[in-house]
Amino acid sequence: SIHMALEKQLLEIAKLLPKEDLVDWCKYLLANSRSASITAVVTSVVMANPLKLFDIAQILFKTREIFLYDAKRYLLEQTAVRLISIGSGIDYKNKIFKDERINSCNEDHRKKTLEELSLSYQFFQYQGETTEDVERRRKRIWEIFDSYYEELSKEEHETDDNKTWQLALARMDGR
Repeated sequence: SIHMALEKQLLEIAKLLPKEDLVDWCKYLLANSRSASITAVVTSVVMANPLKLFDIAQILFKTREIFLYDAKRYLLEQTAVRLISIGSGIDYKNKIFKDERINSCNEDHRKKTLEELSLSYQFFQYQGETTEDVERRRKRIWEIFDSYYEELSKEEHETDDNKTWQLALARMDGR
């Protein structure tokens, strides 16, 4: 699909672009897209380039639905490889496309979720970072989570969605 091609291209370019340019590209895509799938592409690039794209991760972290969609993406991709592989030798005309999808699902960054990334940001120091960088990053994530906690405290009704979100926050919050 066109989105897979965009993702593949961005992942390749991300290796070459300076941090500031990559952040600008991702911000442009998020600001000018009307498609959730473009947001998913940007999320994938963030997952593959966490050190370069913390500024973009912060933007993603501010929308709780993105965490939920990403969790669904993760679960679906766990089964996608097996489903796509069924009868792969029979349909030789589409083999190249199926192989590309399988290879995409097997990328290291696709074996993680945004929840895991938020925890990594809180607990790990990436190569080239200072302790102060990690503390600033941790503080920023906690501010985002605190705004979610405050929002939840104002809710009048405990819904299943809110309970699910509270569990997700509990898994992500490293405090």
